[in-house]
Amino acid sequence: MNILIVDDERDQVESLARGLRKQKFFVLEAHGSQEALEHLESPSNRVDMVITDYAMPDMDGLELLKEIRSRYDYIPVIIMTAYGNKDLIIEAIRNSCDSFIEKPFTLDGLLTEIDRVREVLDHQTGAHPLFKLLPRIIHQQNRPLMIIKGNAELSLLHLDNPDVLRRYITRIMGAVERIDAINRQLLTLSSQEERRQPEEPEKRLASIL
Repeated sequence: MNILIVDDERDQVESLARGLRKQKFFVLEAHGSQEALEHLESPSNRVDMVITDYAMPDMDGLELLKEIRSRYDYIPVIIMTAYGNKDLIIEAIRNSCDSFIEKPFTLDGLLTEIDRVREVLDHQTGAHPLFKLLPRIIHQQNRPLMIIKGNAELSLLHLDNPDVLRRYITRIMGAVERIDAINRQLLTLSSQEERRQPEEPEKRLASIL
């Protein structure tokens, strides 16, 4: 599981990152909301959960939550706060915040909260492996889409140069073939779903992503 930790206090980020990495999580670190959004926007990053502080100078945790919900609605968010502010909690719940954890907290307390949020999400999706892999599927589809978009834009700048144009079109065709391969695998898994053990679709899909 890939977790993005967001806090303007570097010591807090590094401490949480060390603890979660010891528990075999992959951790990305952001020292503010803008850096967090850059991580989320990067095609090379996969984020399965965001754990963010509330009180930050550039954009607080509630504003970051709203940005995440507008762009990446499937990513669960836990807000860390030292404030027992009922209005904050109500507003965060309205924006589909998945959980709160009050500072100071222990690593065990955070791990318990992470597990609880995962269990709730599994229950909401029926715990089906394809639903669990949905963020990964979207991320892998986004990579070739970025290639298509970038090379299409470059092609428009070189319409009078057939050699350069051919190179960009070849890249676009390769990205389209990648998307097509992923979609064909998904259709195959879907059609064979009832004849397989529950964990098998997840293993097979993970192998192609």
